[in-house]
Amino acid sequence: MLDTLKEIAGLQLSLLSPVFFENHARKELYRVCADPATGETDPEKVHEKSLELANKHMWMLRLNRKLFDFPELATRLHNIETQAFGTAAGMDKNADALVPLSYIYGFQTPGTFVLHKREGNAKPRVLVDAENRTVYNSQGFPSEGMEHAWENLLKY
Repeated sequence: MLDTLKEIAGLQLSLLSPVFFENHARKELYRVCADPATGETDPEKVHEKSLELANKHMWMLRLNRKLFDFPELATRLHNIETQAFGTAAGMDKNADALVPLSYIYGFQTPGTFVLHKREGNAKPRVLVDAENRTVYNSQGFPSEGMEHAWENLLKY
C-alpha cells in the first residue's frame, strides 16, 4: 500500500512540476527498474513501467487532464477539437495505454504493428546518453502482434 501511495504522490507531483519529475520521479523510476545484481537499468524496462503506471493510475491522469488542455494550441479535425500534439511514433508500441495517454495527448501514434508476435533485436537495444540527453533506439520492431493491438484499438 505504501508503494501505491508513493506512486500516486510521485505522479501527482510530476504532473504539477517538471522539475520534480526530472529531479526525483524519473530517478526513482530508473532505480526501481535497475537490475539488483548489476545496478544497470534497461531503458525499455523504464518505458514499460511508465506505461504500466499510466494504466494503473489513469484515474489521476483523467482528473488532471486540464493541465494538458491548451486552447491556444487546439486544432479541429473532422469536427473534433483536440490538442495539436501527441505521442512519438512507437511510444505505445502495442496500443496498451491508449486511454491514459489520451488524457495527456491530442494525437497518438501507436507502434508499427507486425502480423505475429515478435521479440525484436537482441538486448541491449536502447541506449541512453544522459549527458547529451539523447536516446539510441535499435529495437527491431518488438510487438505483441496485430491481433493484440487490434483488440486494444477496438477497446479504445
